[in-house]
Amino acid sequence: MPRTLFLSYEPDFRMIADRIDDYPLGQADLDAYDGRIALPPDAAASSSIRNAIASQIRASDVLVCVIGQTTFLDPWVDWEIRTYVGKPDRHGIVGIMLHDLNTPPAAMVGQGSIFINFKKDALQAAVEAAMEATDLTEDFVIDD
Repeated sequence: MPRTLFLSYEPDFRMIADRIDDYPLGQADLDAYDGRIALPPDAAASSSIRNAIASQIRASDVLVCVIGQTTFLDPWVDWEIRTYVGKPDRHGIVGIMLHDLNTPPAAMVGQGSIFINFKKDALQAAVEAAMEATDLTEDFVIDD
């Protein structure tokens, strides 16, 4: 049974998100998702966006974060990860490192995160490992 993924990423990495097509996505409309950056997540006017995204996160099996050079600074990515971590029945988190020197968002560290390079086989292995994770305090890297 395919796992449903919630993709957390900066709009600059939409091309990467579009290539993750082997799984159903929590976001039905990536264009609408990309539009979330018009307002910061803590703005009162973004409450309907937050509610819609939180609902999509709750309906997803695994959160996958595309990690680029400035992803660790993105307030929406941080909020999405923290929302997923607060999910009572959550599994591990998968971080796709676009470059080995990129810094993962702080909200991912120590949360059962699995860091991989952007390769289809690595993503499949990481999603399954995230689903089976029992210790959600240990992070690890899958190297090829």
